[in-house]
Amino acid sequence: MVKNSESEPAPIETEAWEIAFKPYATDTDAAYDLARRLMEVKRYLKTKPPNVTLAMEALDEACEILFPFTEFRKVAFDLYLTAIDGHPTRAEENLMESLGIKY
Repeated sequence: MVKNSESEPAPIETEAWEIAFKPYATDTDAAYDLARRLMEVKRYLKTKPPNVTLAMEALDEACEILFPFTEFRKVAFDLYLTAIDGHPTRAEENLMESLGIKY
C-alpha cells in the first residue's frame, strides 16, 4: 500500500476494488451479501469506542474463507502431496523447514 504521508496509508484505489469485485458482476445475490458483510465491519468501526477487535476478527475470518479459492491453496496442497510421497527436492525441504513443518 502506498503511503500519502509518513503516518497514514493511502486509501485503496477504485481500480483495485473493481478488480477484486469483478467476479460478483454475474452473481447479484453474492454481491449483496458481501456488501452487507462490509457494512457490518464498518459498524464495528463506527461504534463508540470502535470495536476494532470484532472488525479484525471479521476480516481474518473472511481471509480464511477465501483461502481455498486462491493459488496458495494449490501450492500448499502440492507441497503436502510432495511431503507425503517422500520425494521432496532440497528446495522443498528447505521451504518446509523454514515453515516449521515436520516431514
